[in-house]
Amino acid sequence: MPNLPLPPLSKAINSAALLLLLLAGFAGEAQAQTTEDLHVARRSSFESPADARDPLTPIGWQKQGVVAVGGPVVRTVESYIVPTSFVVSSISLDRIPLAVINGKAYGEGDTMPFIAGGEKIALQIYAIRDGAVTLRFKAYQVICPIRSAQLLKPAVLLER
Repeated sequence: MPNLPLPPLSKAINSAALLLLLLAGFAGEAQAQTTEDLHVARRSSFESPADARDPLTPIGWQKQGVVAVGGPVVRTVESYIVPTSFVVSSISLDRIPLAVINGKAYGEGDTMPFIAGGEKIALQIYAIRDGAVTLRFKAYQVICPIRSAQLLKPAVLLER
């Protein structure tokens, strides 16, 4: 490596002195300001209207049960699939589990027709367990407990 000439000593001293003066000036300014000297003149705030759309949701997406401007309440198919819509009257946990749902026998993996909001859909019998059946529509699941005859028709049983 060739020997590089060093800058003259006077230039190096001048640069170091200038740097020290700058640092001392900044340090003096920082020490001179206190928290009492700083005060907020105007605080910013943001309030969105109640009917404004969240900017992070997709365009055209609406929450369930929200009234669209000038339109009726939009209900999804999943809102019609509730445990009270299904009567699970008996469950058999034999080698092949079976359940009687709305008067028809189904096994695990079978599909059953269901009308949700005027639309015909196919529900899958996802699981049959002791005391309950799990139904599935796409990623939505509903657990339907077994109902006894006493809960279904108490007035008829009392008459006999």
